[in-house]
Amino acid sequence: MNKEALKSVILVILIAFSLILSVALWNYQPSVDELQKEKVVEDTKLEGIGETNELLTLIEPEQYVFHKDQGYYSYANTGDLKDAYTDMKQWKLSSINKNPNAAKPSEGQEMVEIIFPTEIPMLALKKLVSIPSAEILNQSQSFDRIVVTHNHEEQSAGKYELFVINSKEKVNGTKLRAQLEEVDGNSLFSTSTEKDMVEQVRLADYMDEANTSDDGFNHIYISKEKRTYPSVVLQADSIPVTPLQNYLFPSSSVVTDSTSSTGERLIRDVYRHLEVMSNDKKLKYIYQIPNEANATDLGKFELLEQSREDINEHLGWTNDFKLEDILQFSAKVNYRMYFEGLPILQSLDYVDVATMYIKYEQGAIQAYARPLLQFKESRFNINSADSVGELLSGEDIAERLKKSKFKYENIQGLRIGYELKEEEHGLAYYLIPQWFVNIDGQWIAVTENTELSQNEEVS
Repeated sequence: MNKEALKSVILVILIAFSLILSVALWNYQPSVDELQKEKVVEDTKLEGIGETNELLTLIEPEQYVFHKDQGYYSYANTGDLKDAYTDMKQWKLSSINKNPNAAKPSEGQEMVEIIFPTEIPMLALKKLVSIPSAEILNQSQSFDRIVVTHNHEEQSAGKYELFVINSKEKVNGTKLRAQLEEVDGNSLFSTSTEKDMVEQVRLADYMDEANTSDDGFNHIYISKEKRTYPSVVLQADSIPVTPLQNYLFPSSSVVTDSTSSTGERLIRDVYRHLEVMSNDKKLKYIYQIPNEANATDLGKFELLEQSREDINEHLGWTNDFKLEDILQFSAKVNYRMYFEGLPILQSLDYVDVATMYIKYEQGAIQAYARPLLQFKESRFNINSADSVGELLSGEDIAERLKKSKFKYENIQGLRIGYELKEEEHGLAYYLIPQWFVNIDGQWIAVTENTELSQNEEVS
């Protein structure tokens, strides 16, 4: 082959490569398409998306259990439970003992257990009831139950005694002992005869064959009889992202706003990443803070108050949220959505829009995840027999759990809650009531197929 022919061959090859590269570039779809190269964050932090919230609305009790006539009884209506909680905020305590012996229930003793869904920082007690201002509570302690006992001896100086208890602690979970004023005690105990009550049973009496549970204040109480709850149709409004972006990013900072080929939106600057997920249903924010020395650790009460104030500042309470738990080691506070007094314990299959969390590092928000949907009851709800579900009795549920091979000591909770489902075309959402069991911190629906053993994976 002569020199000119070789040049022609090389030229043809180069042209072919050029055409291939051009076609590839024309058909290439980048994972991120820049919609807006740069954008300046506005100083509109007072603009909000919902409401503010008070501390006491975030830590409401989930159950009052009256020990009476060798049985256990709870309020049948959530309205009566809320009224009892309102009355409790007026209680006055005296004769405070912050280092008491362990409280133990006596046979046939008349008392009330007030059960909270999670551990509450001890410092919140001063917000909950009236305690002499000179009393300094232990900021490292938490409680999940308040127990009030009734001494029927008329001449007794302490007719009503109150105990603040952490039922998770095995040795001595009693953190405080006090006297409750007689007028408050009389009002509390009288409600057991004035209000509609539902008989309860203890889960341990059905499942704890090895008798590993003591006779203390660590029992799970469930309705003895069948309960009925309506299925609910919800509509959802979209929560605007701009107020959240303006709150989480410093004013006048320059951010890039982009959208991936799958529709996920990403807003970011050098350190901050805000992702809008699942067709604008959920937001996740991360602030990559450089490590610094002498970081300030927040206590449980400080974390709770800081998270509440931060969410208040951008009016971020868009539904009825309650405290789920406080993880002090990771400086994280979790909240769960409720509807008409019941928690939403299982959300959409592909994304959880019933919880939100806020996480801190060196006193600043390091991560924030929340739903971008604001739910409201649909005007098309019909209270018909078809919309009301009769759930299994507590006795039947206890037997089902016993057969499922779950170990009693790994069960941290058992209650009725809602599952949130989406209508096929996304036009509506449904709340379906059912029983849920908490296994090692995870809520699982109890169904006919609930047969997982403790060694199987729970998803």
